[in-house]
Amino acid sequence: NTLQQMAYFVPQSLDSLSRISGVGTVKLDDMGEEFLSLIMAHARMNNLEERSNANASAARKGRRNGRRVNRDGSTYDLTRQLAAEGLSLSEIASRRGLSEGTVLSHLEQLQQANEPLDLAGVLPPPERFARIRDAFKQADTTNLSPVRNILGTDYSYAEIRAARLYLRQDRIAKSKR
Repeated sequence: NTLQQMAYFVPQSLDSLSRISGVGTVKLDDMGEEFLSLIMAHARMNNLEERSNANASAARKGRRNGRRVNRDGSTYDLTRQLAAEGLSLSEIASRRGLSEGTVLSHLEQLQQANEPLDLAGVLPPPERFARIRDAFKQADTTNLSPVRNILGTDYSYAEIRAARLYLRQDRIAKSKR
């Protein structure tokens, strides 16, 4: 059913993909960019356009946007606290019993809510971070797939997402000066 909906609606963004029944935050985090890349390539080759699926997940999306990321003791707050302690992405995931993708999703949601984040522990090592930063510049996009295509499979989507979090935070901080 999920694949049939993808074929019918031909989503062209992560937001559109998230409206497909069966695509929750875990699947979106773990495989969203890869699915989207394949769907968009298929759409280009076959001159397909995205069909609107705006109503399909309005209730689900409403619930997701209604989450309180800045509430003390929330799952997001616990993730933020562990990041502030300098734990690595894998350590946070292990302690919380979550996937790295879910931890990154929490950090992204916190960032969107303008919560202060200490990302030093979740960043890839300096030489890998520098290479990822350069790949984002070269790709001239914040999308993950083009950056991973530049870097190759030696770089995980998780470490690219972690670097993107830091780069976004750095850009936001510079724009406030």
